[in-house]
Amino acid sequence: MKSTFLNIRRFTREKLNEGWSRQQIFDHLIEKAGSDAQKDYKKVARLATLIARFPLQALNRKIRWVKTLMILSIMGAIGLSWLEQLPLARMLGLLELPWYMITLWILGANFFNLLNLLLLGPAIRMNRKAYLWIMILNTFLLARWIWSWALAPVAVVPILILMALLRTIIVVTSGFLYFKSNIAFDIQKMGQSLYHVIFRT
Repeated sequence: MKSTFLNIRRFTREKLNEGWSRQQIFDHLIEKAGSDAQKDYKKVARLATLIARFPLQALNRKIRWVKTLMILSIMGAIGLSWLEQLPLARMLGLLELPWYMITLWILGANFFNLLNLLLLGPAIRMNRKAYLWIMILNTFLLARWIWSWALAPVAVVPILILMALLRTIIVVTSGFLYFKSNIAFDIQKMGQSLYHVIFRT
């Protein structure tokens, strides 16, 4: 295909903004590419995948608000987690250790928070897999938080409720963004040599 990755992305963005469907965009690009491209399964699949993966979130203001809520909830959960750790660190005298020991303690105690931060970059760029990993990670953190508090209820109840609420919001919003971004398609063979794509959503 003569169309480059960036050209396909640019064209897809422009046409989606104009109200074209993904099916119309695919049909236009595959026709422009010529019959040779339609005979190549890999090229047809690649074009369909590029069009399907174009982030729906970039074109929907309501979904942008959901993404913003997810990001703010992640930052809030990280901040709350840090506030929970400080009293314990002071009590155990961890803040009086050498800087490299403090650094190791921060990295170890905030490993999952750091993972959340690392996933924020791809999530902001609307990477669908990032939403899936954020959902899985924070489902685990929510379950671990409730389980650990049930075994040793040392956390202040308002903080417990707020942390559980933030983790729940993260799981729900990231799950919503992940499933909302799922654009499925089928590749069908027309005749003996031509391939065509039908977008289901």
